[in-house]
Amino acid sequence: MSDEVEQAIEEVLQGKPRARELEMMISALEIRRNTFQRERDSAEDPEDRKGWESKLQETESQIATLREELAITEFVENSVRVTINKPSLDDLNEG
Repeated sequence: MSDEVEQAIEEVLQGKPRARELEMMISALEIRRNTFQRERDSAEDPEDRKGWESKLQETESQIATLREELAITEFVENSVRVTINKPSLDDLNEG
């Protein structure tokens, strides 16, 4: 049944990343964000700081977008799991 669930989730997501993939992307961006923060904080030139701040803001925006996508994807994945594992009326009447 697990293969059936995984296949159904893949079909519903239509090639979009799965929740676990989005989590890895977020994690990678958080590491990048931390690097940009360190670079910004150690930059002595105000123009360099502006550049790092710009990169930092862009990364924050990307993280926020991916978190929204993650929430939606988790909902979709869980909905598919519930739908597939939900007993039918025939199953309930047999009990």
